[in-house]
Amino acid sequence: MPQRLRDSLSTQEFLEHLLAEFGSTFSRPSTDLPTVRCVSRTVLSRLLTTIRDDVGASGFRSLAPKQMIASLMHAGLLHQLPVDFGANAGPRTGLYLVGLETSTANVDPVELLVGWEPQGVLCYFTALQLHSLTTQVPSHHHIARLTPRATAPATRDREGSATATGTGHRTFDPLGMLQFRYEGVAYYRTHREARLMPGTAWRDFSDKTRCRVTTLEQTLLDALHRPLACGGPPVVLEAWTRGVSDLSQVRLHDLLVALGDDRVTRRVGYLLDANDFPSQKPLQRLLADVKSRSSGADPISLLPGIPYVHVDTTWQITGP
Repeated sequence: MPQRLRDSLSTQEFLEHLLAEFGSTFSRPSTDLPTVRCVSRTVLSRLLTTIRDDVGASGFRSLAPKQMIASLMHAGLLHQLPVDFGANAGPRTGLYLVGLETSTANVDPVELLVGWEPQGVLCYFTALQLHSLTTQVPSHHHIARLTPRATAPATRDREGSATATGTGHRTFDPLGMLQFRYEGVAYYRTHREARLMPGTAWRDFSDKTRCRVTTLEQTLLDALHRPLACGGPPVVLEAWTRGVSDLSQVRLHDLLVALGDDRVTRRVGYLLDANDFPSQKPLQRLLADVKSRSSGADPISLLPGIPYVHVDTTWQITGP
């Protein structure tokens, strides 16, 4: 579009351009925008600002994102979801359903999470459900933001999050950072070190949403690290029973080597034995080495934080 014509755009012409570019941007998922079904106000504001600036019409450079959002809502292309952000609520906080559909009854937790954290990784209870490892309906959902290293102890939420309250006190939530609630279900974000979560993969959730999720092997290992985030002991044990036959021995071996934690390998060995899993090389060799090193070691719980009393002397594990 020539500069002279850009500068002479009428309000109607600008809005038509905005609607056209918005429709093109949200026509299909991309790496930067993995879902075109839901979008956060932060991401939406950035995209609309880019569209506005690309027009180059001087008369619209001061148009605020909130005004463009209002125009899209008026056109029926955007619908604000009734999300409870609690203490996170603010003028720049929001989640929107994209498209002409007005009902929010069919919005899936995956769409909400990916819309909220586009570059995040679905994990814990959410991943268990995606891999059909549980028959339980998740009571909460998680998405991880990968970091190159552990965050500071005061703010890290790998094992939970210290959250400020209105009184200035900080309360500890073992599930992580609560982002919002939708239809009574809690949605959490957690920071995780990339090197401790090497098992992730992209998958097509629908024609409008792609998601990055922990692999089946990584998901089962995560369940041994954060059992409460995965729904608790019954869900974790069910997941291992349902998923053990689908495990890739090569991927499991490589993940255990990458983690380099004998405690995790002992827990895996115990569960593989409990489910009569026929390990083969090189997984078999790794398990044998760890079993030998663990002889005489102090017993550890199969699931951190769960006080089992029965001791398995083969793996030095206390279990049910």
